[in-house]
Amino acid sequence: MGKLILKQIKPNWFFLTLVVIYLITRAWGLVSWPLFTDEVYYLRLVREGISNPLWISFADGKEPLFFWLLTALSRLPDPILAGRVMSLLAGLGTATLVYFLGKELFDQRTGQIAMLFYVFSPFALVYNRLSLLDGLLVFLLTGFLFGLVKASRLKSLRWVLISGVFYGLALVTKTIAQMFVFLVPLTMLIIKKNKLLLLVIIIAGAIYLPILFAPGFAAIADKNQTFVYSPFFAAKHIREVLLTNLKMSLKDWLAVYLGVLPLVGVLIAGVYNLVHKNKSAAFLAITFFLPLLAEAFLAKIFFPRYLLILLVPGFLLDAYLIGSLKLGMLRLVILVAFLIQPLILFMQIEVSPATAPLPAVEQWQFFTGWPSGLKAAKQIEAIRILAAGKKIVVATENYGVGEFVRYYFSHDPGVNIRIINPGGAKIEADYVAVNQ
Repeated sequence: MGKLILKQIKPNWFFLTLVVIYLITRAWGLVSWPLFTDEVYYLRLVREGISNPLWISFADGKEPLFFWLLTALSRLPDPILAGRVMSLLAGLGTATLVYFLGKELFDQRTGQIAMLFYVFSPFALVYNRLSLLDGLLVFLLTGFLFGLVKASRLKSLRWVLISGVFYGLALVTKTIAQMFVFLVPLTMLIIKKNKLLLLVIIIAGAIYLPILFAPGFAAIADKNQTFVYSPFFAAKHIREVLLTNLKMSLKDWLAVYLGVLPLVGVLIAGVYNLVHKNKSAAFLAITFFLPLLAEAFLAKIFFPRYLLILLVPGFLLDAYLIGSLKLGMLRLVILVAFLIQPLILFMQIEVSPATAPLPAVEQWQFFTGWPSGLKAAKQIEAIRILAAGKKIVVATENYGVGEFVRYYFSHDPGVNIRIINPGGAKIEADYVAVNQ
């Protein structure tokens, strides 16, 4: 019966239906989702550096591609919406590549199921709506991965070039992309040995090379030290770092965002195919486990969005697990079972995001803590009312609500913004905006 149902939908119509569902579900709530402090900070950076935007990202210790795109979009009437649309489109690109990657590694059914998982993923839903680097990074790394697989099988210079460009752009988006260079030798070892793939690294390196000599590049290394432990420290404190981060990643984040059954499915399918040396599935298993372990081993400051890239190999492994079942009815039952928990959370996010049972740190970031625009909204409104028709001095912190204050009022001649320095002189102000 399950086989019969799948056959009733033509492959192209199935794909297009998922594209339409993706666009509707991501557009719904795109504006109403509360602003996140990182979004406001990035927009403020590009606005202040719009006369010289080339290396403005170094002010935050980050690579420039996302900021270049955001600078172009910030000229539109609503830069916040424009930045979020960019993430929506990047997510659509990822969903499309997941389908074609599943089709290339296994078969069309696997690609369809994997894309279905992505479209109805609450994890993807949240970050496809936020103007952050992570959605763009996942899209570029997925393109890099798909290009590698195609290039290795076809021995095609065109696909080598495509893969190299995707990887080069990923490197120019976020430092963590450097870790995924292992995919090149892994593809050669497991998918198909093809020395042409080494050109991918050369092409990507050529794209990344110019920023190494850019003024201010050292800020990236300085920022990375804030977020990442040295391997020596992590090895010395393996229980406190690796085991704590791994438990948090699996139990607190992925079990919620992916669902318990899909996560168990990924782990079982991954280990089983590694042991039995099923090439394509083993390739995906390593692509899932290695970044997970590396991030858990080194992360000093850790958030769920750093694991967003794991959706791609994870959903493909689950899709392969389900698609390989011989009985159509059993496939359908397992598919529905895998979808229940994430689909419930997906609908809760769509209907009432503030009350949805997101991981605790996500609830804090987006709704209840100082990084949330909801917490800043009352203070922003109070400043607007106070500044109506007169000049005022506003004292605020250098982060959190301070980002919202500077974003909304830094160009307002009636508002003099003063930053509170801990231990510094007291500021005489008409209004004090602090993190709550």
